[in-house]
Amino acid sequence: GLRALLNFGHTFGHAIEAVEAYKGLKHGEAVAVGMIIASRLSEVLGFISNDVRRRIENLIQKAQLPMAIPKEIDRDEFWIAMLKDKKNDQGFVKYILLNALGQAELKSDISRKTVEEVLNQFF
Repeated sequence: GLRALLNFGHTFGHAIEAVEAYKGLKHGEAVAVGMIIASRLSEVLGFISNDVRRRIENLIQKAQLPMAIPKEIDRDEFWIAMLKDKKNDQGFVKYILLNALGQAELKSDISRKTVEEVLNQFF
């Protein structure tokens, strides 16, 4: 429900924090990067338009928040950290993705290949 909106960006953001051992980006900064990744995944899956994704990225940029995964983060460590997220269930990564602005939904049936294609934009 509405609670899912609060977790938008957290799956990816928590992975950033975990790999950095909570000594790099602050929580809000990591979640901002996670929101960008989740927006791009939502767009690739056809849930939102390019315009909606760009609007989210523009707002994050205007807030002067980070927009990319820090360069020192290892891709494999990032993926392992995502697999350990507390929202996961029976080995499935749960993503909070957008259907529209202000409308998020929990999805666990997203293929690893699709997620990796999106992550390729960040690594």
